[in-house]
Amino acid sequence: MERAEFAKIVERLEHYAVKHPRAYKWRLVMLLALGYGFVLTTGLVSIALSAFMIGLLLMRPPLFLAFIKVGWILPLISFYTLRSLWVTLPRPVGRELQHWEAPELFTAVASLRSKLKVPRIRKILLASEFNAGVTQIPRLGLFGFPRNYLRLGFSLMAVASPEQFQAVLAHELAHLGGQHGRMARRIYQQRATWAALQGVFQQKARAGGWVLRRFLNWYAPYFNAYSFVLARRQEDEADRASVAVVGRETTAQALTLASVGSAYCQEYFWKPFLEQSRMEPTPTQLPHLQMLRSPPTPMPGSRTEAILARELLRRTDLGDTHPALAQRLEAIGASASVAGDFSISAARRYLGRNAEALARELDEAWQVRNAKAWRDRYEQHHRDLGLLTLLDEKFTKTSLSEGEAWQRLLVLERLRGKSVAQPEIERFLSAYPEHSGAQFAAARLRLEDDDESGLDLLRKVMTADGNAIKPGAELAHRFLKARGRNEEAADFAKLWWGRQGLENEAQRERSWFRPGDTYLPASLPAGVIQEIREVLSRNRAVGSAYLVRKEISHLREHPMHLLFLVPRLFVLTDLRKLARAVASQHPTGVSLATVAGSKAYRRIRRVRGARLYRCSWR
Repeated sequence: MERAEFAKIVERLEHYAVKHPRAYKWRLVMLLALGYGFVLTTGLVSIALSAFMIGLLLMRPPLFLAFIKVGWILPLISFYTLRSLWVTLPRPVGRELQHWEAPELFTAVASLRSKLKVPRIRKILLASEFNAGVTQIPRLGLFGFPRNYLRLGFSLMAVASPEQFQAVLAHELAHLGGQHGRMARRIYQQRATWAALQGVFQQKARAGGWVLRRFLNWYAPYFNAYSFVLARRQEDEADRASVAVVGRETTAQALTLASVGSAYCQEYFWKPFLEQSRMEPTPTQLPHLQMLRSPPTPMPGSRTEAILARELLRRTDLGDTHPALAQRLEAIGASASVAGDFSISAARRYLGRNAEALARELDEAWQVRNAKAWRDRYEQHHRDLGLLTLLDEKFTKTSLSEGEAWQRLLVLERLRGKSVAQPEIERFLSAYPEHSGAQFAAARLRLEDDDESGLDLLRKVMTADGNAIKPGAELAHRFLKARGRNEEAADFAKLWWGRQGLENEAQRERSWFRPGDTYLPASLPAGVIQEIREVLSRNRAVGSAYLVRKEISHLREHPMHLLFLVPRLFVLTDLRKLARAVASQHPTGVSLATVAGSKAYRRIRRVRGARLYRCSWR
């Protein structure tokens, strides 16, 4: 579904739901019934076809043989359609907590469950990030019987006071409770289930699942848009449930913390922590343990003031199921505050004596996930130091070319930061006003300084360079939204989605190889072609290879090449494995698909200059 269509549906339903709340809910019920009806009908038809075929086989074998000659595909479709209905949704990721490890946490959750009339929580998971949430994974896919998972972020627990964390827990658990009403809760749960199912079918092709996939591609986004208003209202109801359990003031503190805490931790904890990677090849300190051992204190007002000011200016747009902070605080009749009793953090209170052991476990997992990225940053920093020294030495003796001067500025910003690099980037832009990289960098730095001339510069570079549209639109959207200018931000969001749609079409066009495709001579540089020849010569299963360019209609500035492989005679090889083996060694930065055994072989072979490689013996 296009974003404009989504916005139109949500805007229309916001007014309709206010005027006709009961009618809106009944429409949602009917839409939900449509989804179930289609899936059940598909399953029943598949079962009926299978039963019909079995009956023919048992009772009228001659008729069965006659029918199978004409309708042999029907039982195959039935089998694969039924199989595609059995979908396992991914479970949330995290370290499962046991009752003996965090008894106070389990007691707090049990108490809140009792007050909010919440069903059983199957597992409580501990994760790294600054977040918390409940997830329902249905045992029978669309047909329900969900298992409830509560996922808690350690970073949030390390920053929040116990009372603030209770408010967060109450809000999340309220989504499972009776506050929403039974049918409304069912609809809320099904939003996530339908979206997850669509994701499963898109990520992994399922044989025979094309019927359901086509239905899901229409139904899931439409159901998401139609139920969007309900989802937003249920966030308000969850906030009210939190107020009823822990009080208005504590809920306001928790809402403020949730809005500013992530940005605060990113800016004042993670950013300085990751700076160590410049000097150390491996982390010398453990982040989660360091968070836990920091003195429990409210976030400094001087640091949170600017972040909070931006958050309070934000207004809810059509992409937010969670209302903006100012609207949520207004709805509960409170003002923003991060004050509270910080004599002990929520992590210390609820994880107890096992808090440090759990922090170390998270640190070990964090190190495994981030070891390569840390090492890469360390190596990049030292390469940058050497390159900057080299370019500075050359700069003192002679002038640098445009490319060398720009490379020096990129390195300079990475090493010395914005204050040193920005003036030089502006001077470079004056000398080379059409340089797209300099335009983008100058625009980004101006926006960081709250200079709106950066928006005009972004528009200019986005017009000239299609590759700058998405990152430029993201910058502008974030800048405008933080200042409550939602209508202007929406214009940049449209640009982003327009470019995304074009890239999706281009990707789809490049992933299909049809008999009617037109192939042209390759247009790769000679050096790249030589690299490909060397790769082919090292693979003894390749007999010959042909390189062509596919004619495309989307993003023609990024050509699509096709490398067709012919195996050696008398060599038994899996063609797909052969194609994957050669593709894994392609030169980087080249849009090149490798195939073997294509039906288009004859047409490809006739393209002028297509043959790229032929082994010396067969």
